[in-house]
Amino acid sequence: WGSYYVDGLTSMTPEDIDTIEATVNGIFDEMAAQSDYMHARNKGAFKRIGRVLNAWVSREDVTEGQQAARERLIAKFDTMCESELEDEEALATCKGYMRPAES
Repeated sequence: WGSYYVDGLTSMTPEDIDTIEATVNGIFDEMAAQSDYMHARNKGAFKRIGRVLNAWVSREDVTEGQQAARERLIAKFDTMCESELEDEEALATCKGYMRPAES
């Protein structure tokens, strides 16, 4: 449900960078505390968060602060992928969850 909350935050208060970043960090921390957190329904939540964050920074009025927050969140997620996955293909897929489809 956290991914839907992040969607609401980025839609209703896109300028509240601190709250958005803290919320996503909290979700990542909660998920990373679970065993096998890169599997099952969590993958869908990670993908949704990635889509939401990418939409958040593709707005016309995006700020450098929003872009920087997204980059920090991507870096954290990449670390999560690297700590959970060893297979190069699975690792690339995982890291792709937070990036736009065209990257």
